[in-house]
Amino acid sequence: MEERFLSKVDKNGAGGCWNWTGGLFDNKYGSFWLNRKSVLAHRVAYELWIGEIPEGLLIRHKCKQNPKCVNPAHLETGTHQENSNDMKRDGTSSKGSSHYKAKLNDDSVKEIRRLYGDTNITQNQLAKQFGVSKFAIGCVVNNLSWKHIT
Repeated sequence: MEERFLSKVDKNGAGGCWNWTGGLFDNKYGSFWLNRKSVLAHRVAYELWIGEIPEGLLIRHKCKQNPKCVNPAHLETGTHQENSNDMKRDGTSSKGSSHYKAKLNDDSVKEIRRLYGDTNITQNQLAKQFGVSKFAIGCVVNNLSWKHIT
């Protein structure tokens, strides 16, 4: 398994990163086929060269801007809260149009708010027009999401 794993790794990345060259999950993290399922490559790297991941912990990247890195020296365990704090500190949390599942962008949010405020268009109509749920539209027009857009 180690040989198969390493065949999908480029050890010449910037800053000593070992970049995953195999498949990726939607969120840009490496995907490795193991025991008939796709798993996060950085977790496999940790388990291969460091050891078992304690229950309730996840694997955090010390190289904050590179989710493809599988260098065990760049990986450490941590809690969800620590990982969230890291993302806030490093500016790597996915919000707005930078989120990998985002269907809206800053311009479409402005347009939704303009249309909803200036016309008789309903949230259902906006949802159909922009290809999102009525709930998503409600969050946009009530400033529960996309708060940074005015």
